[in-house]
Amino acid sequence: MYGVPEWQRAVINVPPEVQLLLSKPVETLVFRFLDPVYSLLRLLTASPLAAVRTNLFFGPEPSTAYRDICHGERLQRIYDALTPGTHALTSILFFDAINRDKKGFNTGDGAIIVGAFFRKYARESSMSKVSLGTFPTLPVAPQNKNKVIYTRFNKIARAYFHKAILMCYNNFNRGPGTVVELQNGEKLSFSKAIIMAIYCDHPAAAKCTHTLMACVQCFTKKDDMDTPPVHMEMRNEENMARKRRLFHIDGQRNIKRAKKMAKAAGVELFLENGWHCRHLIDDEGFSPFGPDYKKDNVYQNMPQVSLHGMDEGLTLKLCVGLLESTIHEASQMPNMNATAVIPTSYINVHLMYIAYTWLIQPMYIIYASAVMCNMYNCTFKCTLCVQCMYRCL
Repeated sequence: MYGVPEWQRAVINVPPEVQLLLSKPVETLVFRFLDPVYSLLRLLTASPLAAVRTNLFFGPEPSTAYRDICHGERLQRIYDALTPGTHALTSILFFDAINRDKKGFNTGDGAIIVGAFFRKYARESSMSKVSLGTFPTLPVAPQNKNKVIYTRFNKIARAYFHKAILMCYNNFNRGPGTVVELQNGEKLSFSKAIIMAIYCDHPAAAKCTHTLMACVQCFTKKDDMDTPPVHMEMRNEENMARKRRLFHIDGQRNIKRAKKMAKAAGVELFLENGWHCRHLIDDEGFSPFGPDYKKDNVYQNMPQVSLHGMDEGLTLKLCVGLLESTIHEASQMPNMNATAVIPTSYINVHLMYIAYTWLIQPMYIIYASAVMCNMYNCTFKCTLCVQCMYRCL
């Protein structure tokens, strides 16, 4: 059943006015990608990681601290809504730019899926991931790449391809499910396929959420991202649609002001988000993101870019590595050992300070970075929304 790759195709027609801007006319844009649900089933039945049962988890597990996805409130909410005796195929999606050649002249945005049913240490391996495909690009003439017609069609095409990926989850969720025999012989019934998170950096996050330069999770504007929250409104499909309607009404009186306000709030006026799925809720109350449309949506399931390393435990590994390296370097000095480290060089002091700060107070570094970005008008400050990070503390 899972031996033959299940390739999907999403085809969109290129308008004639866009074709005129291309160096080589293209009539259709084709996105060929692997079915994400098929990819998850292949990881379960064929990945060497899945052969070790302790690398897998299915369902929430009790814990006094949040160390992995299985300890979170979200997975508990999903399993509470599932039919008893069934499980969810959980996944994490990554979107980022990739090089198509060795020189880096030909680039594109790729999609990778990770089995969220693997434990955190196992998700670090390449054997827990599958490349779904690369989004096609148009051969636009250099002088036309910033034209409004071209950039708008690019956004429309990307949203269309995102919808094609989302529909694979929806089609599985509306079906009868499947019974999977794990590599150890255990049989499990899966009734839903769920997107636990979408990981993107900037600007890939804005391409998925269409929030422009504002925060992807809340309505904080770019220039307010370094200020503590007062009245913070988190994004969901309902309030995004409501704000969009209000901006359209305001645009009937002053279109220029409405566009400016919508851009600051991170609301696209002329584009539908491909990840919106409130209309895809099935008879059991599930969308591809989960059972609660206010908490389980593309906005709330896209963690802050600066927190991705913490989510996957990579920040902790960096801190431990810095400490071990510093202690090892100091122990090589005359009359020194691992427990009698006296930093006598600037490098030792610097490394120990960074490691200590990141281990004890990781949020301090992020907050300070956001403040500095705001002071110097850094172009990367749109990826550091301190208001949302306060909510995580």
